[in-house]
Amino acid sequence: MDIDIIKKILQAKNLLKASSSNLTFGIIEDGIAEDVLSLNRELFVNSDKRVGQYTDFVKEVSGFSLGSIVLFDFSRIREFQNLLEFLPEWETKWLCIGKIMSEPIGINKEDGNVYWFSEIPYNDEGMDLGSFNNFLKEYIFGYKYSEIVPWVDEDEWYQFMKKNKLIYEGDANE
Repeated sequence: MDIDIIKKILQAKNLLKASSSNLTFGIIEDGIAEDVLSLNRELFVNSDKRVGQYTDFVKEVSGFSLGSIVLFDFSRIREFQNLLEFLPEWETKWLCIGKIMSEPIGINKEDGNVYWFSEIPYNDEGMDLGSFNNFLKEYIFGYKYSEIVPWVDEDEWYQFMKKNKLIYEGDANE
């Protein structure tokens, strides 16, 4: 797990906890223990290295809801796998990890990248958001959040990031 991302997440978590009104747009859960990770190990059997960034992440943060992006709490992740059932071989090739607005995001177990399925009816292509670390850095804590979430001028999470200088430096001209 990228140490800069962990620092950014912990900074955001502490800032969010500073005011209960922040709970309306931002919640970051504590990480999980190794035993909880092993309960769901069969979801990513034979793809440990390709989903390694994600499994490292859930040890630090089991899930979150930040603005319009939700990463499911890992202890309940099994409940959400059917959101990707429209994909060929979804049970063996994909791990559904969350959603952007109401549309699923998943990790491809073959290449390790995060994909967003934003078109209804969903197709099996999806928008490639890069590696899991890239997804966190560019789409959760970066300017690309505004590329996938409409109306960022009214989005409380995006405004919170701008106000607290959480958006990665050098990303757009924030």
